[in-house]
Amino acid sequence: MRQAEQPCDRDVVDLGLISNIHEIWETSGRTYGADRVHRQLRRDGIRTGP
Repeated sequence: MRQAEQPCDRDVVDLGLISNIHEIWETSGRTYGADRVHRQLRRDGIRTGP
């Protein structure tokens, strides 16, 4: 199968993370930058890179 037809596990996780980031950003009134989004992800128990 081609990769586009069968995404790898990492791609699926990344799509979920993007969804979380977008939701946090929208909830903040589109005012949170990367630092505040990252802090909110940590508070929500979502671990990411530095």
